[in-house]
Amino acid sequence: TYGGERSAGGIYVDGGRDIVVERNRIDNCDIGIEVASEHAGKGTSNITVRNNFISRGYLGNILMGGYAANRGDAHNVVVVNNTTSQGTNGEIELQHNCDGVTIKNNVLYARSGQPYISSSGGNNTNVMVENNVYFGASNTSPGPYPDVRARFVNPLLVMALTDLHLLAGSPAIDAGISLGNDAQGQPLSGALDIDGRLRVLGSAIDIGAHEFDGGLPDTTPPA
Repeated sequence: TYGGERSAGGIYVDGGRDIVVERNRIDNCDIGIEVASEHAGKGTSNITVRNNFISRGYLGNILMGGYAANRGDAHNVVVVNNTTSQGTNGEIELQHNCDGVTIKNNVLYARSGQPYISSSGGNNTNVMVENNVYFGASNTSPGPYPDVRARFVNPLLVMALTDLHLLAGSPAIDAGISLGNDAQGQPLSGALDIDGRLRVLGSAIDIGAHEFDGGLPDTTPPA
């Protein structure tokens, strides 16, 4: 693409609005999921990215905003209850012209020396980061946006690259915060986890895309 530049997205929302991207397994793409607008004066809006497994994105696992300052914008983007792992250049990246971004209840398993959440561009405003699990890179900072409930702890995944389900004893189990409802009155976290199980099975929602149920073989989707 673009003269050999690696910039193809596994899932790409370009100029869309009112879209939910959920319950996908995305691995080894140039960009796992991108929420962007390539056209100046145009925007992508009201996008929810939730309950996905995303791994090994060459440019990152979740990107949003215009790729340059003179491109479009992304606003009202919600990134919740995803599990991301080993993005080459980081897990979540705000490019240019992002406004109204929510990043909560995610497991972000980064490569050593890479950012969990980064801002590579400018004009990014109203960013809320809260209650994510961070592991693999810094033990003290999620990036340029503070997370007062940050958890720097091993999430205990089955396999960091190939199976992002939680193991028994994971600190992500029952550690999520309630996200409330969306504009339609439905749970912002969604009703089902990555495997189609109920999104809340214990005393609270789990952090990440997988809702652990100790009574079932947790790497197998329900019948």
